[in-house]
Formats: sequence, C-alpha cells, structure tokens
Amino acid sequence: MASAHVPAPTSVQGVGPLYKPDGEKPTATVSQEGFFMIRDERTARADFVFYSNRIIRLLVEEGLNHLPVVEQPVTTPVGRTYLGLRFQVKICGVSIMRAGEAMEQGLRDCCRSVRIGKILIQRDEQTWQPKLFYEKLPQDIADRWVLLLGPMFATGGSATMVVEVLKEKRGPESRIPL
Repeated sequence: MASAHVPAPTSVQGVGPLYKPDGEKPTATVSQEGFFMIRDERTARADFVFYSNRIIRLLVEEGLNHLPVVEQPVTTPVGRTYLGLRFQVKICGVSIMRAGEAMEQGLRDCCRSVRIGKILIQRDEQTWQPKLFYEKLPQDIADRWVLLLGPMFATGGSATMVVEVLKEKRGPESRIPL
C-alpha cells in the first residue's frame, strides 16, 4: 500500500488541517452533516440547537483562520521549546442584531474575553433600503480586526451598510475578513 506525501502548508495563514498547500479547501463533511441535521424536519429541538451551535463554531473558527498570526516560541511543561502561532492582532466581534446574537457564544467559546459590539439595521418600510437603528461598538474598534456575526443576509444590503458603518468608525475594510 503506497501512501501519498502531503506537503506542508506554504503560508502561515490557513494552516488548519483542511487546507491544501495550493489554498484549495476540500469539502468539510462535518459541516455538511450539521446542515443535513438542521434542515431535517424530524430533527428534535435539542439536536437542532446542538448542530446549529456546532456550525456556528466552525464558521467562527474559519473566520479566525483568516487573521494574521505570528510565530512565537513557548517552553512546554517538560522543558522543550514549541514554536506556536498567536494572533498578531486584537480582535472583536460585531453582532448584527438580532440573528447575529446567536453567533456570539461561538466567538466567546473560541476567544476568551473577546469584545463584542452590536449593530441593528432594518429595512425602511417605504424605501426598502437598509437603515441604521442602533450601534454600540467597542471604543478601541479602530485598533481591532472585526469578525462580523450574522448568520443570514437576504440581499447583502445590511452587510454592506454594516461595513460602511465600520469604515466610518475604524477605517479600511481590509481588517474585516469576509
């Protein structure tokens, strides 16, 4: 039986096991099973919540995979040096109310003590255009990379408005991995 050699990733970004050196990502069966479970009309409520939370965490972790990292050595409990990776930047989440609040715990599960801001955008009943109703963002948001927490966007109008609000508050959108 021959085994194929899998080359190591060539970039520090996207170093997770699902990444191939050429940047192509294979289909993740874990998330596919979760989508199957939450779409099945026979799925019990507790299972729906479990699989929804699992998918949310996978989405958050995928977003985190796109943040810049830096190598940093640490000494292990047995006295050896391990060259690990740390985020090179400070991060925060911005929850697009109300559905985005379902993703907050997934971000907190991955990033202890993360700051989370809130934005509420609704459609104007006359113009059908997105309208900013509420915004509470971390004071130091200009110094942070932002993970948008929003599980659904019908037309993208709300997401576009959120990015515009964030650009006003913190500068270029290059630090908002989409």
